[in-house]
Amino acid sequence: AAKFTYPAAFIHVSYHSPKHQRIHLFTSIIAIVWVMFISDVDLFYIIDEQIELNEMKAEVRQTSLKNVDLQLRLEEIKSNPAVLERVARERYFMKLPEEDVFRIVE
Repeated sequence: AAKFTYPAAFIHVSYHSPKHQRIHLFTSIIAIVWVMFISDVDLFYIIDEQIELNEMKAEVRQTSLKNVDLQLRLEEIKSNPAVLERVARERYFMKLPEEDVFRIVE
């Protein structure tokens, strides 16, 4: 059986001196601080935007539910003349010619 060996390009062992490790650490810390606090799109901005997005999603869900409810009510009004008459009388104070409408304000 032939023995498989990795090409030399895949076998790369890197050793950095302590000075290089400190430079990498310092650069990494600077980059993290920059991203989290200094840049225009910092961590706090992202958190605020995520909170606002979640609030807007909740508002969209509520509006969608309200829209479905209104569509059902509209279908009921369209399909049932008694409901149409009730809505016209209650909401718009409509009346038949021989009726009188009294509005009681408390």
